[in-house]
Amino acid sequence: MKDLIELKEKIVSTESVKQLVQILGSGAKDHIRLEGLKGAINSFLISFGHSTNQKNFLIIAEEKESAAYLLNDLENINADNKPLFFPDSFKRPAYFEVLNKTNVLQRTETVNKFTQSSAPKIIVTYPEALFEKVVAPEILQENQMIITKGENLDVDSMIFTLSAVSYTHLTLPTICSV
Repeated sequence: MKDLIELKEKIVSTESVKQLVQILGSGAKDHIRLEGLKGAINSFLISFGHSTNQKNFLIIAEEKESAAYLLNDLENINADNKPLFFPDSFKRPAYFEVLNKTNVLQRTETVNKFTQSSAPKIIVTYPEALFEKVVAPEILQENQMIITKGENLDVDSMIFTLSAVSYTHLTLPTICSV
């Protein structure tokens, strides 16, 4: 941890980083493109810029794998302020009918965390994830059903509510072990 702090201090003390932070803080540019950076230097710049300016940062990596590496670096650098990941919803590129349920859940959680907190966030994503539509938070809030453990539920009202949102009941086969 001590090495990480020393590395951050060395990077932050360079003149180019000071200029970048000054540009970000002035509000003169809302969109900045950084090119030609090697290793994890981009993660350090993003982390320092975010902690200095306290603004929302949307980081768009070139592709999914780069976004995953960047997210990992940012998570390790920002132990106190974890970045959010905004993935695409699909299992494979160009197969838009097959959804990855984990990614759909993560997209929803990212939108919820972003909209429900006023604290500045870092969101890491990639182009394929951005072209998908996202449900408006108001619509999501209207259609949310919160059930707590131990709550007594009226089955008829549950069926009515689920049918109102076009829920389809599916009976899964049970596997019995002898």
